[in-house]
Amino acid sequence: MEENEGILDILDAAKGLTDLMTEAQDTIEDLEETFKSEINLKTNYPYLIFKTEDLIRVMNLCNKIVQPKSDNPAYNTISIVPVPAFKTVNFYVTNDLSHFGYQAELIGESENMLDETISISFINLQKIVKLAGSKILIYKKDNNIYIRIIDGDLLVDYRQIERQYLEFPGTVKEKIAELGVNNIGRIVNAALPLLNAELRGDVKRINFTGDRAYFNSSFYYLESMINSPKISLSLRDAEFFNKLYKYYKDKQIQIFKVESNLSRLYIKIDNISYMFINSINAISPLLIDQIGKMMSPIEALVNYDRLNKIVSLATMLPSSTGNVGLSYKDGKLIAKISSNKGESIMNFDTKLEKEHLYKGEIFVKAETLRKLLNAFVGSERIGIALSDLGITIENAGIKAVMMHTDI
Repeated sequence: MEENEGILDILDAAKGLTDLMTEAQDTIEDLEETFKSEINLKTNYPYLIFKTEDLIRVMNLCNKIVQPKSDNPAYNTISIVPVPAFKTVNFYVTNDLSHFGYQAELIGESENMLDETISISFINLQKIVKLAGSKILIYKKDNNIYIRIIDGDLLVDYRQIERQYLEFPGTVKEKIAELGVNNIGRIVNAALPLLNAELRGDVKRINFTGDRAYFNSSFYYLESMINSPKISLSLRDAEFFNKLYKYYKDKQIQIFKVESNLSRLYIKIDNISYMFINSINAISPLLIDQIGKMMSPIEALVNYDRLNKIVSLATMLPSSTGNVGLSYKDGKLIAKISSNKGESIMNFDTKLEKEHLYKGEIFVKAETLRKLLNAFVGSERIGIALSDLGITIENAGIKAVMMHTDI
């Protein structure tokens, strides 16, 4: 099993590099509320009609799962599987590591509906959906598939994917947990900037041990207490959970065991299904003890936005050395930006949490600290502590330490 997990880590890291290369492709984020135009939905041919907002939601949720540049049509398409008898349609996206499903309502009369699977390129759908009205009409005429857009009917290149690619592998068994999307999502949202900054694919994981969730790398350790099953989220899975956090913050995630040749978990939330490989990497008690010693009790609360802007400034100034010094003086947090011509001193008002503060000064790479601060975007104030071993930051139950402060 360990050998399989290593291979999966390598595959996932390679796919991550491919994803970065295709980031320039068009995005449809946040377009769900823009499609108000009505189109003519009449046709004499077998058809499917569903809300455009459902297709956009599918594309936004699965854009880190689909592989647009893959040579395998099963991996670069969204498959549309109608169930006319129940007036529903299932959207499926898959790769060799994870499987996604989304169910939506079909509009119209069951007896007139198209009853076959249609798989359309994700990239093509990105272009097409921007020209759609409030509803999508797909129909089949003379073995051709057409999609009605605002200005007419577009002939669409489509594929017919083998059913085996659309079926979730293994057998879903009993439910093992139910977690709030907000609880798991806030942790994933905080850890993702650190995962994305990490170069080593084998550590790009968020691990849930049963009583905590953590991310650990050469420079950072982030954790939050949470009761959950033992779960390991790869970067790709974490990005999907982050999408759920955006759209379904107040919902519950049901987690099920899966009987499969690989360790998998199946989750369900409303009309969404997702299955992923769960390669658990256990954290050693020794590591927990060592990191526990690096994490210092919070000394002061400081305005997040002001500190983040100063640290970011230290990374961008042409004359800056890229280093920033941190210390306390007269109850204030002091940030010192080093440059080729001297030093700039910044003072931050703080609310002290301890009577005795760290008495020294530590120098760190501003860029490394900036990446840590990215984990706390959206915070009004953050807790901070300095020590000889690192910098500790905390907010809303999420605590992180930046290690190796020597420069």
